[in-house]
Amino acid sequence: MHITIFGTSVNWLAQLFDIIGFIVFIFAYQQKKNRFVAVSIIAYLFFILESLSILLIDNVNTWANIIGTASGIVRNIFMLYFAIKKDKEVPMWIALVILAATWGLNVPFFEAWYTYIPCVALTICSITAVQKNYYILKVGAMVNEAAFIVYNFAVGGYAGVVREIILVLVIAYSMVVMAVKEGKIKLPSFAAIKLKMQYTIEDTFYRIYEHEHMKHVAHRLAHHKA
Repeated sequence: MHITIFGTSVNWLAQLFDIIGFIVFIFAYQQKKNRFVAVSIIAYLFFILESLSILLIDNVNTWANIIGTASGIVRNIFMLYFAIKKDKEVPMWIALVILAATWGLNVPFFEAWYTYIPCVALTICSITAVQKNYYILKVGAMVNEAAFIVYNFAVGGYAGVVREIILVLVIAYSMVVMAVKEGKIKLPSFAAIKLKMQYTIEDTFYRIYEHEHMKHVAHRLAHHKA
């Protein structure tokens, strides 16, 4: 179940699950809120399989991540239910109950420092996920993915490190695209950029011409006085 990459033994099954989940997540982050929540459940399932393979094959404690990711799935199911059936966000008390259960289940598995990361990341992500503002949800997701850069490196999920870095960039990009579509950010058109460049070039040449012309006039005046 291991291959050697750049002199490092890597669990290829874990990396495979990671890559599949990563592709699904990239697709999810380009969707609107409800579809994002639904598609991300599929990605979470692959991340659980990744953690299980590391746990069973490499004997590395990944229970914190398994429990945390499973809690994320439960949270997303509640989010979909309330969004579709109730047309509102998940009540904060439900999110807090899920978080309390997650921390409680993880207590027996807290060992090394990195085992705390999934719970801390999930706490931030869950609190921001139940907010009405979709931008807040995405900021929470960015913090979550950034935290897992450290976690994946600690447990040997090297493909996960690359995945999380790319996902942070993807989330940032999706936020900009969403803001542009909603008119919160106005990007100049290609024609406006071209016109501005043309004006800048013409203005530069005019200033050079004016400078040389004034030098010529000054030279002629000095010559005339002499």
